[in-house]
Amino acid sequence: MGVKATCPKVHVFRVHFLLEFINSVSVLLEMGRLSATDQYNQELTLGDANANGECTNLYLRIVLGACGRMKKLGIELGLAKLAGFATAGYAIGLHIRFASAHIMVQTYDARWIEQYTERGYMLCDPIVSWGFGNVGAARWSSLIHPDPHNILQQARQYGLNYGVAVACGPTTSRSIGGLARGDREFTDPEIAQITEIFNILHRESLPPSSLTMAQVMALRLLAKGCRHAEAAALLGISESALKARLRSARDRLLSRTTTEAIQRAREYNLL
Repeated sequence: MGVKATCPKVHVFRVHFLLEFINSVSVLLEMGRLSATDQYNQELTLGDANANGECTNLYLRIVLGACGRMKKLGIELGLAKLAGFATAGYAIGLHIRFASAHIMVQTYDARWIEQYTERGYMLCDPIVSWGFGNVGAARWSSLIHPDPHNILQQARQYGLNYGVAVACGPTTSRSIGGLARGDREFTDPEIAQITEIFNILHRESLPPSSLTMAQVMALRLLAKGCRHAEAAALLGISESALKARLRSARDRLLSRTTTEAIQRAREYNLL
C-alpha cells in the first residue's frame, strides 16, 4: 500500500535511452565519425546514489566494456584485411617504443620468422631502417637502404618475392610493417588501401595513457600475487565485480590475459 510505481517507468525510460545510445555508437562507428579508442571504455560515474542511477551505471559499464572489445575486434578485422593483400604474409609492429612494439604480428612462413629472429635481423633490416626514417609506403624493390646481410634476398627463399613497406606515426611511437607477395608487385591502388588500413590500425592500437583507479587497484593486487577472492575482500567488492574490473582493464590494454595486462600496464607506467 502506498508504494509508488515510478521505478519501473524510470527503468523503462533508461533502457530505451541505453538502446538509443548503443544504436548511436554503432552508427557513428560505421560512419567513421567515432573512433573506438574514444573514452567510451572508461568507467563512468553518473553521480546518482539512488537505485535507478546505480542500475543505469551498471548498464553503461556493460556497454562501455563492449566498446573496448569492439576496438579489439576492429584491429583484428584490419589485420584480416591486410592478410588479403599480403598473400605471402606480413610482419607489423604497432607503436614501437624503446625497441619494443605495443602489438607485434607476424604471418610470414614460420621458418623465415625463426631464422630472422635467431639471427637478430631486425637490427639491420632495411625495411625497419626505412620505416624509422620515413612515413608512407614504398615497394621493397625501390628501397635503397643498406642490406649487408641480404635479408630481402634470403626472404625470397620463403616466397617473399615482392613486398611493400609501410610506416606511420611519430618517431617516439612509430608503427612499421612489411607485406609480401610471391607472384607480383603490389599495385598502386593496393598500396593506397594498405596504407589507409595501416594508419587506422596505428590509431586504434594507441596505448592507453591512463587507467581508472578501480582498474589500477585490481591489477596491483593481482600483480602482488593475490588470488581473486583475496583481492576482492581487500577491495570490499564481490569476486564477480573484481573480475569485471580486470576484464575492463584487459580490454583497455588490448591484452588477452590479466598477466599480459599487468605487464603492459607496467611498461606504460600506469601502475
